[in-house]
Amino acid sequence: MERNIQVKSKDGFLVNGSLFTNDEAPLKYIVVLASATGVPRQYYSQFALHLVKSAKAVVTFDYRGIGSSIEELKQLKDSIIRREWAWDTDAVIAYLHNVYKDCKVLYIGNSVGGHLVPFLETLPLLSRILFLSVNSAYHQYLRSKYGGYLFYPAFIVHSYLYGYCKASELGLGKDLPIGIGLQWGYWSRFQKYMTHNPETERKCKNVKKQIHVVCFDDDELATKEGMTSNLYWFSNADIKLMIYRSKDLGSVGHLGFFKLPELFVIADKWLFEGERINYKNAGDYIEITEKSKL
Repeated sequence: MERNIQVKSKDGFLVNGSLFTNDEAPLKYIVVLASATGVPRQYYSQFALHLVKSAKAVVTFDYRGIGSSIEELKQLKDSIIRREWAWDTDAVIAYLHNVYKDCKVLYIGNSVGGHLVPFLETLPLLSRILFLSVNSAYHQYLRSKYGGYLFYPAFIVHSYLYGYCKASELGLGKDLPIGIGLQWGYWSRFQKYMTHNPETERKCKNVKKQIHVVCFDDDELATKEGMTSNLYWFSNADIKLMIYRSKDLGSVGHLGFFKLPELFVIADKWLFEGERINYKNAGDYIEITEKSKL
């Protein structure tokens, strides 16, 4: 069953979500799916419908500003990733946990959904974490045709001209509150990305969860260096990275996983069984055994 929900964030903002439920599910798990920047929750519906065959509940949601009108985007101009979007994610996790208190919470972060993890107050509730196409957007690690140097200045121009970020014009998803775009662009200037800030680096080091990172070598945004950044950010976690070869799987890219049901077994095995699999023997594991700094 699927229904729309609204959850109140820390500051009272109402977060829109879709709740998928299955009272007859064989496993006592609930899944929170945190989306990529500018990607509406409906994009993940096919994947959510698959997951709820095994889980009691799955929730997808829109961070504030995603799918909003221009006037709403302007009103949200002071929102930033590490604060308001983290609040929105916390609210959804807390809501689902309160409804299903006897279930373990599983977390899936797509792109920025992974970057939010160190900022979550609900982090202790998470039993297992899956990162899908989570990477550093440091400008020299980006493969985008727009170039990492360009979108931060473009966002600054947008803030003066429009009062919001026209990310859609740059091929970067739905339009965004300007504060979100500016923080994203600001982080992209640093090789350590969000962890250039010592407080954020400390928060990342305090993440000691089980994390499985899945990326694809035809990702149009990320290079291998951007993908492996996860291992340095979360070096105290039980973390491994699998980079799959597109020549063995077909085109996947940054967001294609969610439209390719044959790949969903990768998520199933990790989330519900704790098993990292090399699907079709098409991937390469990368681990950082020395806890060195990026």
